[in-house]
Amino acid sequence: DENVEVTVPRYAPQRSPLGAPYRLISMSKGVYIGDLDLRSRHDVRVMRDRISYTARSMCRRLDALYPVTAPGSPGCYTTAMNDALYQANIAIAQQRGSHFDRY
Repeated sequence: DENVEVTVPRYAPQRSPLGAPYRLISMSKGVYIGDLDLRSRHDVRVMRDRISYTARSMCRRLDALYPVTAPGSPGCYTTAMNDALYQANIAIAQQRGSHFDRY
């Protein structure tokens, strides 16, 4: 696959202070990695930088559009990075010809 999907979540409280229901909001965007040789440390760093930039900019956008969030909800950037880097590690393992196991 030539893309890593970055998904940023927004966890809203169950109900607003007025009692109106909230919902889970998220955005996704593919980060192109088809031009990178993931056997190279430099290109792995470039991929991670692309993912980080995308996650950070999408979280800022989501925060601006939906400023209310549930107390104690996980951070948008951290959640997005964890999910995207899991995919990135699979892509690295595939290019290097090794097996990737999450655990």
